[in-house]
Amino acid sequence: MNHSINDADFEDALDRHGADPARWPEPLRAQLSAWLDTSPSAQASFAEARRLEEELAATFATVPVPLGLKTRILARVSPREPWLDWLTKQIWRPVGLACVPLALGFALGMGVADDTGDLEDSVLVAFSDPTDFVDTDLLADTDMTGDEL
Repeated sequence: MNHSINDADFEDALDRHGADPARWPEPLRAQLSAWLDTSPSAQASFAEARRLEEELAATFATVPVPLGLKTRILARVSPREPWLDWLTKQIWRPVGLACVPLALGFALGMGVADDTGDLEDSVLVAFSDPTDFVDTDLLADTDMTGDEL
């Protein structure tokens, strides 16, 4: 709030930061304090906010907490499955199992070579057009059954 403070700004600051001036943001503290000193409506809002905070503090100070509540709550929180265990058990195991056949197929494929032992030629054959390897003159001399014409 770089502009001058008005009642709406003061009430907004009270709602956000409370009635303790020590909790007000440093850049606004001087402006809010000056407005509190000069505005009767700001003084009324401040008194109401302070009364409300005191009542809330008194009410919550007298709420009984059962003995051992913190221990029971922490006991129910499962330390057995932190996020890393969840990640490794729930996600990475199936992914790893799915990669086993892939790795096995890759290893077997790399180990198999044609009669020359040259794997690059086998890869080229696998990814090329099959008509490049067919003798079209031989096909022209035969009919569909393979008998010569």
